[in-house]
Amino acid sequence: MALSPLCIPIDELTRSLGFLLPSIHSAPPVFTRLFVLLVEDAEILRNKRINRQVPPSCISSLMAEMVAKNIAVYEPPKQIRAVMLYWRLPEECPDETVTGQLNTILTFYEISDPLIPSPLSGILIPFLQRAIMTLTRSNRAQIIGVADSEDVRFFAATK
Repeated sequence: MALSPLCIPIDELTRSLGFLLPSIHSAPPVFTRLFVLLVEDAEILRNKRINRQVPPSCISSLMAEMVAKNIAVYEPPKQIRAVMLYWRLPEECPDETVTGQLNTILTFYEISDPLIPSPLSGILIPFLQRAIMTLTRSNRAQIIGVADSEDVRFFAATK
């Protein structure tokens, strides 16, 4: 099975392509598509090549600063050991959230893992819930409680 170019180590990729990337490209966290950061994840903030790492004691402070700047949120709420990182704000997603299935009831799973890939494919459910809440405030969506789950109905934007 062939690896995707995103899974090939940078050193191998640059050798095969015949050019050398700047040294900043040797820092794995720059290219790690990480959505949740745990205090225990100090290992991902280590660069063995330059013998540097963020001490675990600093990660809590880093997470608190990200939450204060609204680029992360504690997830699950009411704890301070894990954050969900925002690659973009939930408020920036509503136009992509409406998938063309107006007045259709969809589960959060159907939105995050659709049969046909969309910009929201693979999105974390807690992030999706926050984006949907933005739509409910503008009457473009309705969250429907069904048994043990929540579903969503989208409405057309009104002018």
